[in-house]
Amino acid sequence: MDDLKLLRELGHTLEHEPPASLVRQRRRLLDAAAGKSGKSRGAWLKRRAGLWAVAAALGTAVVTAVVTVVPTLMFSGGSTSVSAPLGGDRPEKAPGALNVLLVGTDPGAGTQKPSPAESITLVHLPENREKPLLISVPLDLHVSQPECRSGSGAVSPPRTGMINAAFTAGGLPCLWRAVESITRVRIDHALELDYSAFRGVVDALGGVDITLPRAIDAPQVKLVLPAGEHRMNGEQALGYIRLRQEGGGSDAERVKRQQVLIRSLVARAKERILRPAQLTALVEGIREHVKTDSFDALVEVATSLADLEPKNIVSITLPWEPHPSEPGALIPSIKQMDELLAPLRGGRPASPLPTITITRKPQATTTITVRPEAPR
Repeated sequence: MDDLKLLRELGHTLEHEPPASLVRQRRRLLDAAAGKSGKSRGAWLKRRAGLWAVAAALGTAVVTAVVTVVPTLMFSGGSTSVSAPLGGDRPEKAPGALNVLLVGTDPGAGTQKPSPAESITLVHLPENREKPLLISVPLDLHVSQPECRSGSGAVSPPRTGMINAAFTAGGLPCLWRAVESITRVRIDHALELDYSAFRGVVDALGGVDITLPRAIDAPQVKLVLPAGEHRMNGEQALGYIRLRQEGGGSDAERVKRQQVLIRSLVARAKERILRPAQLTALVEGIREHVKTDSFDALVEVATSLADLEPKNIVSITLPWEPHPSEPGALIPSIKQMDELLAPLRGGRPASPLPTITITRKPQATTTITVRPEAPR
């Protein structure tokens, strides 16, 4: 498996080494917050370019990819609107590493309230912060979801179904618990952004370059383009990430398109550095579209990644296999997922992921049960 081979090659970077530049980067952020002057234009440009790279590091999910930099830089001290899941059955934390759950929502795609999750990404930042690992979670993944308490305090009972149903049932806190339960990787922070912010970011960058292998005729998402190279504006890029008809309509294919778009978006961001006035206007435009458990923590994340090179970002998809009886649906590939995630887990040796039992009932009904064990 190519993804696993790539991860093995990253083994030494997934070990916990001291971040040599963290002190200098934190001082830089504190100076900026205090309004200190004297920084050269060249230094400001370098910092801004690095922070656009942070955007990619904090979100393969396309909507989060570039927008993440804005709250992490500008909203320090802002109010939080998401509570971390509580309970003693959470995975153990890996010392020094940081894991962030990123969720993109699309209020414009329908009338369902709350808006369903349109993209789910688990971001693993090793202690040295040199090579972030971005793991896309397919929305069509069928899993067992544990009981959880939503942001409103309501208790959502255990259920089995597509993983994005956890978000619909209880918002970001319930999806947080579901992803921890499946992966046995402790999530430190979570960030939710809606696609309304994405359109403005693409337009602020002057568009994003995409090569289409075939023509797209999808007026339902406002995207009608011939095959070939295109510089998509915000509306077209939004249609591209909403598109479901290409590749048989599977979410796995859509994840691949998102990963193509993020690479192009990072390249474009490196070319165009926004002036302070432009960045401020962009912040004001997306403020209402951001939810997180801790703005201050995300500021520190952004600071520690300020010198990150986009070429060092690794994007993969959580291993899966086709559902045995539901066309288009997926189930986790347990053995491969366990091998992939073992280096990301905390202190003790990682225990195997829970076995998925598929029980065939009369009338071809299939249920999938995942029974996670509490860390010992």
